[in-house]
Amino acid sequence: MIFKYFSEQLRQCKPFVDLAGFADRTFSSAVRTLLLGVTLSLLVGSLLALTSLDARSRTVLDLDTHTQPVALDDWGDYWIDTTGKFTAQQVTNTAAIPWKPTRTDAIYPVTSGYSMWVRINVPPAPRRRTLVP
Repeated sequence: MIFKYFSEQLRQCKPFVDLAGFADRTFSSAVRTLLLGVTLSLLVGSLLALTSLDARSRTVLDLDTHTQPVALDDWGDYWIDTTGKFTAQQVTNTAAIPWKPTRTDAIYPVTSGYSMWVRINVPPAPRRRTLVP
């Protein structure tokens, strides 16, 4: 239905008088509305992607032996086992666990009978470059 409307509007457009001059081109209101809608959709989509928790990058995890203790910040993922009965082997083999990223200064709702599992994501060490003359 929307394509039928726009195709009818495009048929009513005046032809281009001068292909070299942009000022002589006339666009119908339907084309302008379509372009405005696409532009706004892209803008809103990119803003939603930027504010999404999953889209944010993690902070730098500095594993320096001279500075201890090291704050985990968001370099870990946690899961609270409400049954308290999972073993390490079961946690490793279960792919459907809803891991959530750890946060700085977070308080986790662990009560009696619950288990909190933390998985640490360690970044790869930077490669050393050897200079060959």
